[in-house]
Amino acid sequence: MATSDPTPTRKAPEPTTVDSGHEVLLHELAALRRSEAVLRDFIETSTIGLHWVGADGTILWVNQAELDLLGYAREEYVGRNITEFHADEPVINDMLGRLSRGETLRDYPARLRHRDRSIRHVLVNSSVLFEDGKFVHTRCFTRDVTALNQEQEANLLLAAIVDCSDDAIISEDLTGRITSWNRGAERIFGYTAQQAIGQSIRMLMPDDRQEEEVHIFARLQRGEPDHFETLLRRKDGKLLNISLTISPVRDRQGRIIGGSKIARDITDRKNMEEALRKSEERLRLAIKATNDAIWDLDLKAGAVSWNDTYSMLYGRPETADSWQFWIDRIHPEDRARTVDGFQAALHSGESSWSSEYRFRRADGRWAYIYDRAYIARDASGNVWRVIGAMQDLTEQKRAEAAMRESEERFRRVFEEGPLGLALLGKDKRFL
Repeated sequence: MATSDPTPTRKAPEPTTVDSGHEVLLHELAALRRSEAVLRDFIETSTIGLHWVGADGTILWVNQAELDLLGYAREEYVGRNITEFHADEPVINDMLGRLSRGETLRDYPARLRHRDRSIRHVLVNSSVLFEDGKFVHTRCFTRDVTALNQEQEANLLLAAIVDCSDDAIISEDLTGRITSWNRGAERIFGYTAQQAIGQSIRMLMPDDRQEEEVHIFARLQRGEPDHFETLLRRKDGKLLNISLTISPVRDRQGRIIGGSKIARDITDRKNMEEALRKSEERLRLAIKATNDAIWDLDLKAGAVSWNDTYSMLYGRPETADSWQFWIDRIHPEDRARTVDGFQAALHSGESSWSSEYRFRRADGRWAYIYDRAYIARDASGNVWRVIGAMQDLTEQKRAEAAMRESEERFRRVFEEGPLGLALLGKDKRFL
C-alpha cells in the first residue's frame, strides 16, 4: 500500500493580467491630480488676492479673493491690462520694470481702483516665473491694508489737530503722570513737552486746589467726563483762568487707563467780563441817579429795557413789539422826521443820534423830548446795541415860551407907552 506525501500540494501561480508598472503610474497620476485640486482649491479660496500678469501687462489669471477685493467679475478683470486698475501710473510702471529685471517685490505699497471708483490701499508681494530666461508670468499676492491706512491717516490727522490746537491737550495716566503734552500746552503753561511728560499733573495746580485732582480721579475711575472752570499755574507762577474738560481714556479692551484734558485759557475773557460787570454797575448807578428816561435796545437779542423813570413817565409796551410802541407815541407831526433820522443814523455808520420831538406820556399829555443815543457797532460795523436817554424839555420849553411872551409884552409897552416914547429916540433906539 502506497503511503501519502506529507508535503502540501502547491498551487501554480496564475498569469498576471495588469502591468504592475502601469498601475503605479496611474496611482501616482491620480494622486497628483488630487494634490493639484487641493492646491487649486486652496489658492481659489485664499483670503489673500492672487493674480498672474503676462510680460505685456495682461492679467492671465486671478483668484476670487482679488475679485472680491476690487468688486469685479472674472470676465471684467482677466484679459485686461493691469495698469487699468492702478490709480498711480508711475507706481505700476516701476513695479513692472523691477519684475522684468528679475527683482522680487516685498510689501510694495500701491493703490488700486475698485469697481465703485473708490481706492483700495494694498501691499504687493510679487516675483516672475522665468523659463529658459523668458518671462512667463508674474506671481502677485495682494494684501488689502485700506482699513489700516485709514486708521493711520486718521491717527496722523488727529495728531496734527492736537498738535496745532490753540488749547492745551494733555493726557495723564491713572497715577496722575503726564503722558502727552501738545504745543498748545507749551504755549499756555510755559513748559516744553520734554519738561512736562513724566511729571505729576499737580505741578499745574495752586496749593489751594490740589484736592481737585482727587475729584477728577474719582470721576475718571467711574468713566464719567467732567467740565468746570478752575485756576491753573504757569511755569512762571502766574495764575490762569482755565476752562477744563476731562474725558476718560480707554484701551482696546475698554479698560480705563487714564484721562485726557483740554484746557482753554479764558483769562482774557474773565478780565473782560469783570471789566464789563464793573462798567455796567457804574452805568446802573448813573441811570439810577439821573432823572432822564433811559432805554437800552439790544438788536442781536431783540430785547429792549428801560429804567424806572421811563416806565413811570411813558409806560411799558403791552406787546413784544417795543419798536412800534415807541413809534406810536411820537407826535404825528414829528413821527416821520424822527424815525427816518434814527434809521439813517443806524445805517450810516455813525456812532450817535439825537433828535427833538413830542412824545405822549402815560397820562396822555404831550412832552417835548430831547432824545440822544450812543450806537454800538461790532468789528464789522454792524449795530448790535443802542443806548439812549430821553430828557423831558417840557418845562424848559414852557419857561422859554413864557420868557419870549414876557419880552414881547415888555417890548410893546416900551414902544407904545409914554414912558417908552420918552426913552426912545426918533430911530426908536435907547438914548
